Amino acid sequence: MIGKLLDGRYKVLEKIGEGGMAVVYKAQDTRTDHIVAVKFLREKFHDNQQIRESFKREALAAKKMSHHNIVNLIDVGEESDDPYIVIEYVHGATLKDLIFDKGKLDVHTAVEVMLRILAALDHAHKNHIIHRDIKSQNVLVGEGHIKVADFGIARMTNTREENDKEKLVLGSVHYFSPERARGEGGSEQSDIYSAGVVFYEMLTGVLPFDGEQVDEIARKHLDEMPKSVRLFSPDVPPAIDRVVMRALNKNPEDRYHSAEEMANALIEARIQSQKRKEDKIEKKSRRNISRHVRHHIIVGVTAAFTILVLFFGGRAIIRRVVNHTTVPYLLGETEENARRLAEKSYLKVKFIYQSSNQKAGTVALQSYDHGYSLKKGETILVTISTGPKEKVVPYLIGLSQVEAEALLRTYGLHMLVEETKMDITPIGTVLSQNPPAEWNLSQGEIVQVTLSGGQMTMPDVQGENRQDAIRLLQLCGLPIEKIRVDEVETKDQTLFEKVEVQSPEAGSVFMPGGEDTEVVLAVYVETKTEFSP
Repeated sequence: MIGKLLDGRYKVLEKIGEGGMAVVYKAQDTRTDHIVAVKFLREKFHDNQQIRESFKREALAAKKMSHHNIVNLIDVGEESDDPYIVIEYVHGATLKDLIFDKGKLDVHTAVEVMLRILAALDHAHKNHIIHRDIKSQNVLVGEGHIKVADFGIARMTNTREENDKEKLVLGSVHYFSPERARGEGGSEQSDIYSAGVVFYEMLTGVLPFDGEQVDEIARKHLDEMPKSVRLFSPDVPPAIDRVVMRALNKNPEDRYHSAEEMANALIEARIQSQKRKEDKIEKKSRRNISRHVRHHIIVGVTAAFTILVLFFGGRAIIRRVVNHTTVPYLLGETEENARRLAEKSYLKVKFIYQSSNQKAGTVALQSYDHGYSLKKGETILVTISTGPKEKVVPYLIGLSQVEAEALLRTYGLHMLVEETKMDITPIGTVLSQNPPAEWNLSQGEIVQVTLSGGQMTMPDVQGENRQDAIRLLQLCGLPIEKIRVDEVETKDQTLFEKVEVQSPEAGSVFMPGGEDTEVVLAVYVETKTEFSP
């Protein structure tokens, strides 16, 4: 391959890396003299149509993007039936390397890096592209740039390998959202969750969830709450901590609705934190005022306070002194806007759903009137209208299970999964519904659906590294919890962490989302030595 001229344009200079799915070369674009990176699909996967199509489809999707915080895709081609992609060549360490070297990043640096990651995600999401593999290894940090790599295809490999570091991430499972761990498709909110994990890692130097096995870590994403960032890094302002924790919410609907919203919240948190810091400095400087001056100030303030109490009444003054806010006007707003307005007023909100003549999906009632004074952090009850009691069933076919359930909820209807079938559509896609769209139902009734369990051709992972094999299985659409690893002891160091046997065998076609589906990998591990006294 070295010395080849691809498409009469890209001269291959040297091999710079190799991963589980691809080999990466450094090349020169002879038209522009720019150095680029060329990524080839590994030869053993040339006959796997799923991986080939995924490689090409995601490359073409990524070509729509052009952003200064993204490792941009330049070209797509094929050399002797060997597909390749040409991407921007970026020299620099990964964010994972940086965290490993420093232990953790200071708050200012972490915020600046996160804002650029969110800018990249915002650009991708607005181009209808979900990353699905946001992690610190996929963020490149160099002099004058921070770039997100591998939008499904473009991992740079000119930095230190993950397995060179002890106790670091195994594949991508440490960054999985709960819904990804359940085998559901990626979404903007799953990218935001993964970004939250990266932010947590930058601020603390550790990952929110860890474990010995992949399935153990996946279960923690589903069932456990992460510890507060401030337990590891007390210097992190509470406002910044809250941004991280909201991004790591188990329920996608309770996370930020977009990367842009999270970025705005982070900027606001930084402003609040800076103001709080300045207030502390000002307060400290006031303590240096002489006792004589301070005495006169106290006397003056006390007198003024007394006059105000007499004039306005003690109750009104206390309300002004205590940390209060006023309830915003929410009637007629959408659920998303109502949540945003409530949070802007430092209030929590709980939604309930019931029928009314108000437009479906908008606020019909709020428990406190507009302008009412409440303590910050209190909860208001907001009723979302589901429309009139008689409902017209919406069209669900082609939606994901999560999207279909959310849509039916706005209509006051419930969903019941009647059957899961093998189908080429993504796992969880609605294939059929009963009753059909436009049918009339009463509020609270059930719509039965048939979901896709996906369709997968088992790749050949025998002889592959454990984590590369798991990544390839996930790329083919297999949920992480469907993978079981059995360890086989050996003294041959060349076989450590290699897959000995796989089940089902390569080329088998099966339903990855089936209830009883399980893929078993037998992996070689070092023989445990028993010591006798």
